[in-house]
Parts: sequence; C-alpha cells; structure tokens
Amino acid sequence: MLDLAELIAKPLKEFHHLEEISNEATESAMTMIGRVTVLGKKMSFVQLKVSRPPLKTLRISINPAHENMKTGQTWSVKAVRQGDILVMKQCEILEKNKENR
Repeated sequence: MLDLAELIAKPLKEFHHLEEISNEATESAMTMIGRVTVLGKKMSFVQLKVSRPPLKTLRISINPAHENMKTGQTWSVKAVRQGDILVMKQCEILEKNKENR
C-alpha cells in the first residue's frame, strides 16, 4: 500500500487511471474513480480504493469527505494536492452500494 508521501512524490503521469486537470506548476489536481472504503470521524476524510489493472490498487485518503458518502459507494472525485494532503474540490456519486446500510 502506498502512503500519501509516496503518492505525492511520484509524477501524476505514472498513474494509469488518474487524469491531470491542472496546468499550474504549484498545484497538482487529479480526477479518480474509486470505492469508498473508510470514512473518518465527523466526515474529516475519506479513503478511496482506486483500481488500476494491471497495476497495484491504490488506497487514497482525501480531505474532507462529502456528507452523502457511505462505505461501498463508487464516487468520481476531483482533488487538488495542497502540501502533503489531497483536498476534495468536486465529487459525484457513480454507483450506490448494493446493500442497504
């Protein structure tokens, strides 16, 4: 599992399913599609599981979580790197979980 420091240190072009959406050198932005696996207390963060076949699956933490996120749902998220963290700028639900939780 990659930690956030390793993720931030690598150029965005190395990630198969992450798309760069910013041209500014000071701000790195990306769009990713992933399944919600962990929600922080008081929705302070969300961890997404981003599949990248045939590469390793990423587990990426983003601050803050959207108020409607629930574990098991699939979301499309646009996030911007600010220092050592990823901050959510825009998100959209793609698929709700099949179980009623």
